[in-house]
Amino acid sequence: MSLANALMICLIMTAFSCSKDDDSSTVPDPDGTLSANITESTSASLNGMFVAWYPPNNFWLHTSDSGPDFYTMFSMCDMGKVNGLGAITTIPTTGYTNEVNMQSKDMPCELGHGYVIKVRWWKTSGEIYYARLYVSELIKNNSGTLIGAKVKYQYPFVP
Repeated sequence: MSLANALMICLIMTAFSCSKDDDSSTVPDPDGTLSANITESTSASLNGMFVAWYPPNNFWLHTSDSGPDFYTMFSMCDMGKVNGLGAITTIPTTGYTNEVNMQSKDMPCELGHGYVIKVRWWKTSGEIYYARLYVSELIKNNSGTLIGAKVKYQYPFVP
């Protein structure tokens, strides 16, 4: 075999073995994963606390406006770009938004990012629970306007 033929075979093998569409690095979803399309009118439910979408492209975390959930406090930590919900394996100790009551619309909703949500339930003596959430796709209407996101989440999240 000539050197030119050997080089050509190597180039062809390299071209077929390297693909940007290779999705093998995606971490499988853990047991108990839920999916939701979140918009301004639909949300993912975390046992009385809700994660919705707010324009132009933020999360909207909120609780009911009365009753025991009224005193729920929550904050959110952006874990950065991750390879799926299963890639979020720890609860961070820093990096959370300021803890708020009732609602927050300040956290950007970014495609491919993972988030940890910290929920402090005052109805259970201030116990803290966590959720993990992953933005798998952005939702656009027929005009191309961003109107929400497809998310995968798990609550409670106990690493």
